[in-house]
Amino acid sequence: GLRFDRTLHSYLRDAAKSGIRLVAHSGFGADKPVFDSVEGFESPWEWWDDSMLLHWFENSHLTKAPTKDESDDSGAMGFMDLYTATSLVARVPNWKEHRGSACHGPCPSCDANGYCAIDSWAGLEVFLVNRERLLKRGFSWKTFEQRSELANYLFKMESKGVRIDREFVRKFSENLEGL
Repeated sequence: GLRFDRTLHSYLRDAAKSGIRLVAHSGFGADKPVFDSVEGFESPWEWWDDSMLLHWFENSHLTKAPTKDESDDSGAMGFMDLYTATSLVARVPNWKEHRGSACHGPCPSCDANGYCAIDSWAGLEVFLVNRERLLKRGFSWKTFEQRSELANYLFKMESKGVRIDREFVRKFSENLEGL
């Protein structure tokens, strides 16, 4: 089976502590929680740059709004998965598509290390290209940092839940009825 190389993870932790950013596609919802679980502590959100979030800033016009039906927004491409995002910034074959029983290998789907390496490169490429495009147009990096912090907290809320003060909600509801 596969063995996790603790030295590599320690290297990543030390790099992040020294100011080198960790880039991942869907980093707050996928890579950061895995990293934190393996390391046994919660890494600061400031260590992470999420290429999916940055890609949304660059390509929000292509995404389908969550409240729309497919027919309302027929030109939308969805939320921008890693392959879609990568195909808009680099010319690469679709490594996410597996040929199944027709696979004669080697293909990235049959090679976990190769597949993960391509994913890592693709997330970084999406981040670098979109960052350059946005900054050339005067995009405020502070906006990206604020949304990154929000994304981190929203993922925590999604995964851990949110405590509701039922008494407050009841009183608030009564006050609204009285208006």
